[in-house]
Amino acid sequence: MKLIVGLDLGKKTGIAKAYDKLMVAIPHKTVYSFKELITELKLLSPKCLVIGWPILMNGKPGLQCERVKSWVSAIIKEIDEVPLYYEDERFSTKEVFGSKDEDASSAAWILQKFLDKNMLKNF
Repeated sequence: MKLIVGLDLGKKTGIAKAYDKLMVAIPHKTVYSFKELITELKLLSPKCLVIGWPILMNGKPGLQCERVKSWVSAIIKEIDEVPLYYEDERFSTKEVFGSKDEDASSAAWILQKFLDKNMLKNF
C-alpha cells in the first residue's frame, strides 16, 4: 500500500496520512518547525503529498498561497521527489474546531476531501 500524506502548512504544520487502498485520512501529528516537518516526511516516506491550498473565499489565490508555494519549494528540495496535489482548505479549521489536535485534524480533513474527490485514481 502507498502512503499519502496531507499537510496543513503554517506556523504549526498539521500532518495527516492515508493509505491508497483504504482511502481514509487520519490525523498523524503537528510539528512546530521546518526541520521537524522534513524529519517526519523522511520517516513517513510518502508516495504523494496533498497540500492545503489557502485560497480566498472568492476562490482566488491570496497572500497565503504564496507562502505555501514557498514552503513547498523548500520541502521538495529536502525530500525525494513525489507527486504534489493541492486541495482547497477553506473551512478546514471550522470543521475541526475543538478537536484534540486541530492542526493534524485539519490536515486530515483536507486529505480526506482530496481522497473523496479522487477515489478511483491510482496515486
